[in-house]
Amino acid sequence: MSSNVAVGLRKIDVDVSATLAANGDVKFDCQWKEDGSDKGWQNGPIVLPRGPDQYRLVFDLDDKSGRKLKFYETPAEAMYVQVGSCPSAPGDGGGQIDFESVDSKKKKLTIMDFNRDPPCTLHYMLRFDGEPHGACPPYEHDPEISNGGGG
Repeated sequence: MSSNVAVGLRKIDVDVSATLAANGDVKFDCQWKEDGSDKGWQNGPIVLPRGPDQYRLVFDLDDKSGRKLKFYETPAEAMYVQVGSCPSAPGDGGGQIDFESVDSKKKKLTIMDFNRDPPCTLHYMLRFDGEPHGACPPYEHDPEISNGGGG
């Protein structure tokens, strides 16, 4: 059965802030909003509703840690994705994600989320290079995307 619903491309802006904790570790915080939405910035998992639309997610790094953080050079190194649990190796979430680019300053990561069926929770790990501290780099942050499916 074919669908007459047109697939749209929507944009999600994600601000990733890195600061230094009292113990010297890097602390990450993410806020996101849909481009053009009146909902404003939101915390927590990125929620993509059920429907035919696909999403371009643009992650902007604001490094206030003093560790000179930057995304890894290639998008597949800068972000690991896995359905259902935290990733420990490269992956695209079973084909849900297409890694598009890391900008030349390595402060912006762009990906495409196809939001395909079935609905799922994508666990992703943002990965950063920077000045050594303890076991780092890589410096890692592991939030979630709630895919509604239907794309």
